[in-house]
Amino acid sequence: MLKSFYDPVNSQVYKRGSEYECSDSKHIHKLAASGLIETPVIVINDEFPKHVGGGTFELSNGEKVRGKEAAEEAEKELRAG
Repeated sequence: MLKSFYDPVNSQVYKRGSEYECSDSKHIHKLAASGLIETPVIVINDEFPKHVGGGTFELSNGEKVRGKEAAEEAEKELRAG
């Protein structure tokens, strides 16, 4: 944590310097963008890429990609860093 804050998603207060874990990558990136936590180095979730309908897949960073093969390749690159 860069700053102490209350997280309504987990119903917890996090103090500056503590670690934060959450399975919702969009929420993690939102907290990082607001300056509450450091930008996550690695987000690992075996559920990604996630099919969201119409040939569109969501990656672990919240980005949407058309096509299963393209999404799998993009997720692989995200995990590689």
